[in-house]
Amino acid sequence: MATTRIKATAVSTAIAIALGTVPQVLAQQNEQIEEVVVTGIRGSLAAALDQKRNSSGVMDAVSAEDIGKFPDTNLAESLQRITGVSVNRVEGEGSEVTIRGFGGQFNLVTLNGRQMPAADNGVNFFGINATRPGGNSRSFDFSNLASEAVTGLQVYKSGRASSPSGGIGGTINVQTAMPLDVGQQFAVSAKIVDDAGGHSATPELSGLGSWVNDAGTFGVSASASYQERDYTNRTALGGGFFVWQTPFDPTIPAFAGATIVNQPGPDQLAGFIPNASMTYTEGERERTNATITMQFAPNDDLTVTVDAMMARNDQFQKGVGDLPFYVRQFDFASFDGNPVFSVPTLLGEPLVAGGGSDFTQAGKELPFRNSLFSLRDQLTTIGANLDYQLNDSWNMNVDISSSEATAGGNFPDGSASNAVSIGGQAVAMQWMDFRSDITQAVQAIADGSGPTSTMVGGNMVNFAGGNANGAFEKSDLGSQWILQDFKDQESTMDQLHLKASWDKGGSVRANFGLGYYDNEIVQNNISRREELGGWNTGFIGDIVTLMGEDAIEEICISCQFNDNDSLILSEQQLVSDYTAAGGTLAPGASFRVIGENAFFVDPIAFAQAFDGFTSGGGVMYDMNNRKVNGTNDRTIRETALSLYGEIVLDTEVGGMPMQVVAGLRYEETDVESSSVQSIPIAKDWASDNDFNTIFGPTSAVMQTHTYDYVLPNLDLSVDVTDNMKVRASMSKSLARPELGNMFVDTSAGNPGTATFLGGQWTGSSGNAMLNPLESNNLDLSFEYYYGEGSAFTVAFFDKSISNFIGIEQVTRPLFGLTDVASGQSGTVSGDAVAALAAHTRANGSTGSLVTETNMFTMTAILANPADFPGGAAEFIDPLDPGGAAQSSNIATAYDIPPQPGDPLAQYLVQQPTNAENANVNGWEVALVHLFTGRLEGFGINANATFVNGDVSYDISRPEAEDQFALTGLSDSFNLIAFYENETWSARILFNHRDRFLANTNVGGRIPRFVDEYEQVDFNVGYRVMDNLTITLEGINMLEEPIIFRGRSERQVQAYIEGDRRLMLGMRYIFE
Repeated sequence: MATTRIKATAVSTAIAIALGTVPQVLAQQNEQIEEVVVTGIRGSLAAALDQKRNSSGVMDAVSAEDIGKFPDTNLAESLQRITGVSVNRVEGEGSEVTIRGFGGQFNLVTLNGRQMPAADNGVNFFGINATRPGGNSRSFDFSNLASEAVTGLQVYKSGRASSPSGGIGGTINVQTAMPLDVGQQFAVSAKIVDDAGGHSATPELSGLGSWVNDAGTFGVSASASYQERDYTNRTALGGGFFVWQTPFDPTIPAFAGATIVNQPGPDQLAGFIPNASMTYTEGERERTNATITMQFAPNDDLTVTVDAMMARNDQFQKGVGDLPFYVRQFDFASFDGNPVFSVPTLLGEPLVAGGGSDFTQAGKELPFRNSLFSLRDQLTTIGANLDYQLNDSWNMNVDISSSEATAGGNFPDGSASNAVSIGGQAVAMQWMDFRSDITQAVQAIADGSGPTSTMVGGNMVNFAGGNANGAFEKSDLGSQWILQDFKDQESTMDQLHLKASWDKGGSVRANFGLGYYDNEIVQNNISRREELGGWNTGFIGDIVTLMGEDAIEEICISCQFNDNDSLILSEQQLVSDYTAAGGTLAPGASFRVIGENAFFVDPIAFAQAFDGFTSGGGVMYDMNNRKVNGTNDRTIRETALSLYGEIVLDTEVGGMPMQVVAGLRYEETDVESSSVQSIPIAKDWASDNDFNTIFGPTSAVMQTHTYDYVLPNLDLSVDVTDNMKVRASMSKSLARPELGNMFVDTSAGNPGTATFLGGQWTGSSGNAMLNPLESNNLDLSFEYYYGEGSAFTVAFFDKSISNFIGIEQVTRPLFGLTDVASGQSGTVSGDAVAALAAHTRANGSTGSLVTETNMFTMTAILANPADFPGGAAEFIDPLDPGGAAQSSNIATAYDIPPQPGDPLAQYLVQQPTNAENANVNGWEVALVHLFTGRLEGFGINANATFVNGDVSYDISRPEAEDQFALTGLSDSFNLIAFYENETWSARILFNHRDRFLANTNVGGRIPRFVDEYEQVDFNVGYRVMDNLTITLEGINMLEEPIIFRGRSERQVQAYIEGDRRLMLGMRYIFE
């Protein structure tokens, strides 16, 4: 887009340089210059190519199209147009950037050359927000930054002595406007944003201005932006847990007596997924950004710059989840027949007498999770820079800055999440269908639980119980647990850089520097969890009684899904397919499909309504004195001192201009990590497969570590012709360990079921003595610039990396904790197993009685002889009348503390360690072409990246073996076609990323693969007048979902629907 602007000579020249514009026509008239400046899409691409061409190493760039106008609304989306760069998205927005297969934790982000801290509190609750990244990463979240204040992004892919260390994949520099470069300009823009999944359109406003005095010695630039988003998230979860059964044994309690189709062979890896769920979240976000920069240049030798930035992101989410779990007493299983890794496609289990034909029975737990999240992320930074030309040869630069990133709760009391678990005693039988990418579960309803009562606020209150009509309704709901989390993280970074450069105008020049940074990361976590009705929902009807039916919102989660690929099956189809496959259903049973009717109550109102409620175990909930069941106060402090020297030589070879840059950087880093944590003193068995941790006093632990490195680099570039350049770069770079690996507290988790039935106690411990990853890098590139704004480039890269962080596992006791569910002979749980094995079923069932529900019930009976004087004879089989009610009542009233004779719990403890080496290499190909002649105004921008690694994940290796594999590696390509003239501009953008490994172990040695992803975007601009442009932008127009898988196609861990987003806007430039 060509624009005509009349400016004072100095100011218009500065604008042209700052915005990467190309003067095409210069005409002198009345001591003014009329300058035709190429801005817009073509100007942006030309400026980016100029930066790439003139750089000393291997880099790519994105430049603003005009003042206040970046190519994409989201900075991460702009970065993914660069070869070798991919984006991870959260709630439909680009968040974390991957460079050449290395995720955000292995890349460094700087703002105007200064390192930026990162913070994230990673709040989730039982599947709600389960796919969001945690709060233990160094990854920078680009969704927090507005693009309007950014003039350029540079991605440095080869190491440089003058750059801070920390990016193995690359270093990304975010560049903002400097007033003495930009001159006097002002622009405002406004947009209306429509998220397809949201409930209303939202505004986005921004303004950017720059003022310079007449003498050109003092300037101020400032920007501000405000954005609201209204969005939803629909996620189907399947395989959040996994129970291995290798080699498969059909005689174990879970499968004893079951009909099994396609039974796995003895040499196959096999197992089953014990849960499946649907979650729905409604979210609101407010993002506020502001920047200010002041510059003073009293003469040509001195420039003083002071700048500050604030970015704030407030987010509120309301979430509901429908989360059925197996009790693991199956009567039907149909496996997928995969010869390597076999999992069920259909899996069913009866739970109570009649299997749903008798509505008067009290079924098993039917759980819903309700949550409110209120979060605030904020980044503030202030810095000062002095640049002074000492004499004709020497220049000095001093830069000092202080930055802080915080993430934490934004509720009035400082909490990040308030949540409740509610449910009902209503599942008579259930099966799960894993055949499609959206896992579904079907439940037969028996809602005949009887009346109950408990003390509330000093008064006895009666609850009606279920109405036994075979339909799950609000009156069938009961309380389970109430939870509250405080999660705060703060990362501060203070930096000082002293730089000097020597240049006498000859062929040799030199750069020197001294740097220091102090980065402190503090993370505080407080968890509160209190039992009301317990996991077995002991007081059916208490929510309606204490809050009223109007306080309960019924939500159809599955109805919120777009289901563009018709993956969600009807109840009729699910029933038909299950019975056709060989599953049996009780006559007259009434079914519900998960997600069709979920229930939500406001957790904050719930907390008030249940104040004074007495649980089945006799403990009263006090809203003003809530029980803390775990704390962690963690601190990591890193300080680093760096020195570097760099020589630049401009010479010739064979008559061709050549530049040689040789540098050496030395860094010494000191690490101190400390944690104060609540110490677990006991594990109580709460019900079936649930265990509660009893905490004692806190304890502190600390580790220190020091490491130093010498990082050399050598860059060679040769101008073969005026339009052709070749490069070679050799460097050594490093990336510091992830924060989550460096927190030194030890956690003691819980097994997924009783250890006698195959459960495993698990624990983890951090390691602050990890060394950084080291990478020896080789980069080769060929660049052909064959026209204004047109180029073809090919690059090869090779990275030999050592010190990759692996996980070592040891089995050992933790904190002296004992195993109450061991089933060992001579223990109470062992006596329970023996009693169940001797029990004769009266109902004709051939299945084993030693299930997790029965084992808990029998253990509770034997552990409380005063309440059950008949001992084992008082046990009732849940498949007999009254048995399900008995197991539910016992689970409500009793927790089983450690018993005399229980053995020490044996924990599988994971700890990170430097253990692995790997090699990554690949090719990058890019083409930028501006058409001329009859196709004037058209252009294309295409690139592709091909990445290879020498260590991949082997899905056929046994589950007992830990695996190291390179994560994030995938091929990708982008294709952008555009048209631009004086009035119109239009772009259509296509991005593709292949399937890649995201995590080697999400639990139970199950990996996480992310399916290939494709996205189509567009934007159109119409220039109404010289200074006013109307725009329309669209993102993810095909509404591509994000899909996570485990070891096979049928092990779908998450299916996250995607939404398209439209933005209608205007931008006005004041002349």
